[in-house]
Amino acid sequence: MKAPIIALTLVTVSSLATSGYLLIERKANARLIVDAQAENKNQRGENLKLLETKTKAEKQFIEAKSNLTIATNNLAKAQQELTEEKTQSQTQLAELQTQLNEAGIKETTLNGELETRDSKITQLAADQNATQI
Repeated sequence: MKAPIIALTLVTVSSLATSGYLLIERKANARLIVDAQAENKNQRGENLKLLETKTKAEKQFIEAKSNLTIATNNLAKAQQELTEEKTQSQTQLAELQTQLNEAGIKETTLNGELETRDSKITQLAADQNATQI
């Protein structure tokens, strides 16, 4: 009779030991789960921060790209206006040079006519003086 009681006691003790071990293991696993959940939560927080940073960077990139496009368009427009102004100025300069040349020719002609008239007036004055004497 002792043997079954000893066997039953051993089975009971081993069952209690196994139960205790499983409880300890369960608590360890529960701690690992809690730690993993906390780490997961931290990772999600960091991912949200990174997502916000990425979104801000994308927004700044789009804004910078838009500003660059506007600046490029403004530059092209300004270059076109400069080219048009340069062409117009060169045309005006050529016209003014032509007018200046024509005015020089007219001045030379008028100076020649003035000299001719001065000599005629001088001759007429000399002839009149000669007739009065």
